[in-house]
Amino acid sequence: LIALTKEADFDVRISAIGSLGRIGPDAACAVPTLIALLHDPVQGIQCTAAGALGGIGPEAKDAVPELIPMLRSPDGTVRYIAAGALGGIGPDARVALPALTAALRDEAEIVRKAAAAAIEKINADKQGQLAP
Repeated sequence: LIALTKEADFDVRISAIGSLGRIGPDAACAVPTLIALLHDPVQGIQCTAAGALGGIGPEAKDAVPELIPMLRSPDGTVRYIAAGALGGIGPDARVALPALTAALRDEAEIVRKAAAAAIEKINADKQGQLAP
């Protein structure tokens, strides 16, 4: 699947990237490739890569510094997906809390809701309880 993320065909790339996210933590070896795809010139690739990183979860913690700037994108969809990805990474994305807190004032309700959900997931400990 990692090799397919570099194919010329857009549909093949999107399918491969999305599949990596659906595999979850077992796709941790794809994290470096997915981080690189956050800078792809095609926004759909960027967003799908961000979503896949969130699907991989805590194993994608190295992506957090690259996801935070996406919360300031002019595009609401990008901001929404970045917030969701950070929430998927969970407590290891704690450094994103200031940016997610700022996103609680986003003009788009969907972004505000995604930021609130991400904050809740980041503040949860491994047993699902809120951290102090």
